Amino acid sequence: MYRRSKMNAMKKSIPIAMVIGLVMLTGCATIPPETGEAQAEEVEVGTNTANSSTPVTTPDGDEVGESILERATDGITMKFDFCCVLLGNAYTAWWLIGDVELPMSSVKSMLATGFVADSEALDLELTLGAGPDGISDPYDGIRIALLDHGPDTGDSLQLTIPNGGCWPVMCPVVFRTSHAAP
Repeated sequence: MYRRSKMNAMKKSIPIAMVIGLVMLTGCATIPPETGEAQAEEVEVGTNTANSSTPVTTPDGDEVGESILERATDGITMKFDFCCVLLGNAYTAWWLIGDVELPMSSVKSMLATGFVADSEALDLELTLGAGPDGISDPYDGIRIALLDHGPDTGDSLQLTIPNGGCWPVMCPVVFRTSHAAP
C-alpha cells in the first residue's frame, strides 16, 4: 500500500558546510551517465511549464522507483514512487537547487519534508513555491536526496536536520534523483 502525502517545503535553509556534506554524500557533484540525465518529456510553449521523469536510485545506482518533476513559473512539484524503506524509520528529503557544477555557494539546500515510514513503499508529492523563501528559478537543476535517520525516537531533530539521530556524522543517503535544467 502506498502512502500519499502532500507537504509544503519548510522555509528553512541549512549552513553551507551541511550543503557541502550533503552534496558529497549524495554523489550529486556530477550526474553519472548510468543514472541518466533528466530528459524533458513534455514542454508546453507559452505556458512556461516543463516536466521531466528520472529514476530514483540508491547510492550504488540501483533503481528503486521513479520521480516526476513538474515545473511552472510559480514553483515546482516532485512526485515519487519508490520502494524499500524501513517501517518505523525516520527519513528526511532535501531539495538541492542549482547547477552543482558551479561553486558550492550557488547550491541552495532546503528541507523538503521529514516523515516516519508507515509502509515499505512510498508515494510522496513535494511542492516548493517560487519566491525568496522558496525556489528563485523553477527551471534550475533540481535534486532530491532522501536520508535515513534510523528508527523513530520521537526526537523532532530526526525529521528536520541532516544528521538528526545520527550525530556527529551525516545520516546515510538511501535514495536520490536528479532533474537537469530544461
